[in-house]
Amino acid sequence: MRAVHLFAAENYLPGVDAFVKSFRLWDEETEIILTTDADYEGECRVVRPDKAYKSDGWPKAPFTCVHAFGFTEYDRIIFMQPDMLITGDVKRITRATLPEFGAVPDYVKRQPDNLDGMLSFNDGLMVVKPSEEMRDGIKAVNGRGGQAAANEWAAKNKRPTELPYSWNISKRWFGLRPNSWNDLREQIINVHYTGPDKPWMDGEDPTYKKLNDVWRSYAAGVPCKLPEA
Repeated sequence: MRAVHLFAAENYLPGVDAFVKSFRLWDEETEIILTTDADYEGECRVVRPDKAYKSDGWPKAPFTCVHAFGFTEYDRIIFMQPDMLITGDVKRITRATLPEFGAVPDYVKRQPDNLDGMLSFNDGLMVVKPSEEMRDGIKAVNGRGGQAAANEWAAKNKRPTELPYSWNISKRWFGLRPNSWNDLREQIINVHYTGPDKPWMDGEDPTYKKLNDVWRSYAAGVPCKLPEA
């Protein structure tokens, strides 16, 4: 059995709602687990974080939910985040043959020269075969986890299998790598609205207005297609 795991502070709950709406358009069965200390009424199974975290902007300790690495009742945990939007068939992920540990490379501005293996990865989408050893190991890096901790643990223990960019494509590709965005656009499963400006918050970056409009269309229940860059 598999589950998707999200975490959210209170000000990210609008993102959770839009994520769930977009996810359920493609996959009605996979369980969604939400780690939060906020009051939430929705279809996610709610678990509470190991510690409380502040919610001024991005959560101060985003992987206080690191305990999800130890949810051994599941065969795989697919870590995702509430500032994501599912715009393609997510069953290509949830029904795929998945590695025991996988992640998407964290390269937005350029691909490193002479790349021999993944240098670093983004924790926005990770596939994990849960274990108490992995949970405790990542948590031990800095006491709470997070992208830096996951990368540091992986460098010393187990490098992840590289997953396709289309599984977790940063919105930055739309502005920084428009040709690559356009080439991948029909394959994209998940758009990651990285950065401090979220579609449900004030202070929109005009570079990404078209993408924010897509997020708002899903939130309103009338989804539109991803635009060309």
